[in-house]
Parts: sequence; C-alpha cells; structure tokens
Amino acid sequence: MYAEQYAMGRLTKYKGTCIEIVPNRKIVIGFPFPISLVTPKIEWLIEPKGSNSVFTAVTYMRTYMILGIVFKKIFKKHMERLIESHDKHVGAEGENLKKLLENGNS
Repeated sequence: MYAEQYAMGRLTKYKGTCIEIVPNRKIVIGFPFPISLVTPKIEWLIEPKGSNSVFTAVTYMRTYMILGIVFKKIFKKHMERLIESHDKHVGAEGENLKKLLENGNS
C-alpha cells in the first residue's frame, strides 16, 4: 500500500504491506525499514456491538532503552506534540473508516 497523509502540518509519504486482513474485523499493516525501526506495524480492529461497532487503532512503537531515555529527556516536548498529533490523526482516521463502514463502502 502507498499512503500520503498530513502529520504535524507536513505531508508524509510512506509504503506498507497489509500483513493480515479479516474482512470487517481487522486490518494489520506492516512497514518496511527504516520506519519499522520505530513503528513495525499498526492494527485497525472492528468489533461488532449490537447494531454498532467499536473501532480500535493500535500503533506498535519501539523504543530502544538508551535511545528512549535520550529522547525522553532531550525531546520531551517534541515527543508530547508527536503523540498528541498521532492521537488526533488516528481519531480522524477512525471517523473516516466509520463513515465507510456505515455506508457499506470498501
């Protein structure tokens, strides 16, 4: 897959591979090197609840012991903004996927 998205005000382009698909239930996307060093995969989970569904987005992120400590100390404010931006972005993705599922589009 190829995607373009705005994150923290910048256009980001990346490639990934759908490594698991369970129709109307689960999509797992894996990323190649070097993205995989930090984010090896994401999962989108759809759980039916009566006439509704619960959408959960899971982002797997790696932190390496030394690097994680350094980032936390030196780039604390940047990391907080990055996480906040990520949460906002994933929320918007969830709303878009919700609309697609409710309309029966794929």
